[in-house]
Amino acid sequence: QAEAAKDVLAEVVQPPALKQQFVAYGDRSAPVVEPDVTIKMSPMAELKEELTGPSPELRHVEASADRSAPVVEPGVKLKESPMGALQKEIEAKQADIKGFATTGAQRVAA
Repeated sequence: QAEAAKDVLAEVVQPPALKQQFVAYGDRSAPVVEPDVTIKMSPMAELKEELTGPSPELRHVEASADRSAPVVEPGVKLKESPMGALQKEIEAKQADIKGFATTGAQRVAA
């Protein structure tokens, strides 16, 4: 067993020589550009000039019919929010809530 282990260890330390020879092929990683393709100039220079230049003159807009305000139909009745009452209830029971939280959410008989 010790001898077999040495053989395996020797193979791991020095891998066997490759039996096949690698053949170098042409490098195909370069992009293929067709001959009829034309490259345009980038508009980035004009964009930079526009961004760093003076602000454009804006025209005044005449008042128009603004319908963005919410419209509540006349027959609709809105309820009062229950959050105010809930906040008052929590304030009233704050001691009970803290006691419940400190006992690991287990009710303890008094």
